[in-house]
This record gives sequence, structure tokens and C-alpha cells, in this order.
Amino acid sequence: VERKKILLAQVPEIVTAMEHSFFHRAGFDFLLASDRATAMSLVEEEDPVLVIVEADSTLLDGVELGRMIKSDPFLRNTHILLIVSEQGQAQPKNVCDAVIVKPFEGKELVTTACDVLGIVDPAAPRKDVKVPVLCGRDASHLRPAHTFNLSTGGVFVETADLLPVDTAVLLELSLPAASLLCRGRVAWVNHPEWIKAKTLPIGMGIEFTGMAEEARSRLAEHLDTLPE
Repeated sequence: VERKKILLAQVPEIVTAMEHSFFHRAGFDFLLASDRATAMSLVEEEDPVLVIVEADSTLLDGVELGRMIKSDPFLRNTHILLIVSEQGQAQPKNVCDAVIVKPFEGKELVTTACDVLGIVDPAAPRKDVKVPVLCGRDASHLRPAHTFNLSTGGVFVETADLLPVDTAVLLELSLPAASLLCRGRVAWVNHPEWIKAKTLPIGMGIEFTGMAEEARSRLAEHLDTLPE
């Protein structure tokens, strides 16, 4: 399976935030560029799912790079996150998908990148909640289990039907108000012969990798009704 790629402006704050985020743990590759020509070549050759650049960089010029990408019929679907120097800074239309303002926290950058790509950050706080869940490699291999804890970013599934780490899975969560379908990745396993977390039962920690916005909102609403 080809690994997904994200192009980053070679700026310490950007690189550090992304390398310490779940994007790194989830297997994304990071491409680095310090000038516009290099960045454009990488976009054309490597097809990154996201480009994170600064608007006011002299060598890279995120605004012009965004204009070039969005005006190219073969590249225009590339997502662009533009970092600007001040709130309300005027930006030409159709050069980016999202904007954040300097100075920024690493968490803000990661959260915005997640929003642009339509994925959820598994670092979101989890709550102890037990609801039925079907989990498996695909729709024909779903097995019944229960959640042990749950967040908008991931779930610990209590089950004896363990799958290898990095296995892509399909999940159906049965919340009181609705059933939610999403995709995920097995991040770690609490195996009976190799207990990694003594406070948790046998099962799997799963990161959500794909969830519709409506499903994500319903999950967040359900979690908000639960006590801390």
C-alpha cells in the first residue's frame, strides 16, 4: 500500500509539530521544501495529499505556490494549508483550503490539517463507555465486540478476535441514537500473552482513519452527554 505524503515548508515549527503528531505514527511520509521550485516539483512528482506552507516566505511564497497548484487541472485537488502572519491578512481567492495565523500551537496546526483532510486526531481525550461495535477487516468479516473507551479520534475494542498492528479495519458503532460506520487502523494490541496495559482488557486500540463529518458530529454529541 502506497504511503500518503504531506509536503511541509522546511520551517522548524511546522516540521516539529507534524513529526510529533499522529500523522507520523499513522505512517504518513513528510516531504520538505525550502523554495517554490522544489515544492512544485515535489507536488507534481510525489502527489502529496496536503501542502503546508507560509504565505510570506520569500523563497517559497505560499500564496503563489497555492495559485500555481489550484490553477493546474491535474493538481487542483491537492489540499493546501496556508500559514499567515496576522489575523485578517488578505489572501487571494482559490489558493488554499484553510488558513492559520502565526504564532500557532502545534496542536492547532495538527487539528487544522486533520480538518482539511477530513480525518480525526486519535489524541482526542477518551471516555470510558461501553457500546456494541462490529469490527473486522471488511464488511464480510465483521465480528461483534464492545468498546471499552471511546473518543472522536479512536476506540479501544474489547475483543478476543485480535488483528495485527496496522491492519485496516471497518467499524460499526451502535450508539443509542444511531449506528455509525467508520474506518480505522489497529494501533496496538493488548494480547493475553503480552499485556501492554494492565488496566485494560484483552483487545485492540484503534485509530479512526475515515469518518464522515455527520458521523463525527454525532459521536462528539454523544460523548458530550457522558460524565468526565
